[in-house]
Amino acid sequence: MKKKMQAIFQKLSDFYDRHEVVLVVLITLIFNISVSFHFKFYPYDYLWNFGNIYKLHLGYQIYKEVAIIITPIFFAIGKILFDVFGANYFVYNWFNVIIQIIFYIEIFIILKKIIKSIKLRDIVLFGFMIFFGKTFGENGPNYNLLSACFINGIIIATFYSADKKIRRTLNGILAALAFLTYQKAGVAAILIITIYELWNKSDSKLSQRIVNLIISAISMILVFAIYAFYLQSTNNFQSFIDMTVLGVKSFSDNFAVVIAVMIKLVFFTILSIVIFAGLLKFKKNNDCLLLLFATNISTIVYLYPIINAYHGAIWTIYLALFIAYSINIIFDEIELNTLKQNITMLILVVSFIIFCFTNYIYNRIQYPMYVEQKTMFFGSTISDKEKNEIQEINSYIKEHQNEYEDIIVFSSYAMLYDNTYNNNYKYFDLPNNGNFGPNGEQELINRILQMNNTLILVQNEETEYELYQFPNNVRNFIHKNYEPIDKLQNYDIYEINNK
Repeated sequence: MKKKMQAIFQKLSDFYDRHEVVLVVLITLIFNISVSFHFKFYPYDYLWNFGNIYKLHLGYQIYKEVAIIITPIFFAIGKILFDVFGANYFVYNWFNVIIQIIFYIEIFIILKKIIKSIKLRDIVLFGFMIFFGKTFGENGPNYNLLSACFINGIIIATFYSADKKIRRTLNGILAALAFLTYQKAGVAAILIITIYELWNKSDSKLSQRIVNLIISAISMILVFAIYAFYLQSTNNFQSFIDMTVLGVKSFSDNFAVVIAVMIKLVFFTILSIVIFAGLLKFKKNNDCLLLLFATNISTIVYLYPIINAYHGAIWTIYLALFIAYSINIIFDEIELNTLKQNITMLILVVSFIIFCFTNYIYNRIQYPMYVEQKTMFFGSTISDKEKNEIQEINSYIKEHQNEYEDIIVFSSYAMLYDNTYNNNYKYFDLPNNGNFGPNGEQELINRILQMNNTLILVQNEETEYELYQFPNNVRNFIHKNYEPIDKLQNYDIYEINNK
């Protein structure tokens, strides 16, 4: 009986090894579906990114009309999905699944290069999903993770491309795409390529290494030039610069630190440098180690200016890849091939799949899905209480819309009301410090001073989930210079007439 069981487990292990790629893709799909459809409905990136994509879907122009401070690729892809499949949270959540699957499959391709043992590399991959899946999944579709897909692309191109000129050209293109997805990712990509090309001794002459770097730079500049030409042709170039370049200073004033993440950052950065220096001393360095070290160090930029769990998770994955490869070098390619190890691996895989289904069912019970398909809320977890609150505000706006030129909701929740009425008030739609261009909060104050016959519903200090980024100086300016005429929920209502 024991021998029969051993034979069965061995056959299952062999089957897994033969079909590893297909099984990894299926398991990755199952896992990411299980964590991507149960987002709490409160003001954070999940709602705001949806709102910005929805506005683009309605025909408003990015940067010029919609106050987005991030470079455009994420929002452009989201708009295409909304245009083709429908503008609702169900499609939006699938956007999240797609991004995560691409990211994890790329990580799997990287692991195949740095860890030869099938069992070990898959354990590492599934470990990443367990530790980081909740963080990535429950923040919704995000430009951070999408930009990391281009970082992964640089690693994969460097690992697998046989033609060095093609690789360097491709890396330049990928670095440009990373920047056009998220500015910080572009900085990280440039640092990775620079460190790798200048430190890599495959070309002994420094002059040749600089030439190699220039090849990547030329292809990157060409991509930027094409996009700049498009912006200029649509009369949107200056708005792009104002929002994504000149406005960065005001966003950097939002410096925030989660102490636990900061401690981890300092400790593991020092550890990485010590490990890399040690392997150099013992001459166990190679191109893979150099590339992973460069990526680990460069992606620290993801944590500025907001050092939190989400930004820390992206950097930690690259840290883990570097450490995993370093350990593998030190112990000369760890293998997991004994029968007990195969049995353990199979049990882990089955347990992982059970966890995915259980997690999905639990979250569907805890956060029921809104199923009315004719609204943008289809596929979301909006509650009856939240729907009623939105309806109450919308009814108030509808009741008074013929009396005023504009009715503006000045709130972290503004996207919910503007999208249901297809309105657009640019800076007021996402009132977080750092989102107002080069003039910061003064931009909003200047616009308020130009208003006439305008009603503003101002989020007051009693509002639940108010973020530290909310522009209190603007709210205080309104409180000081205008008298409220009404109050509704957590909103003080002001009539603005500056004539």
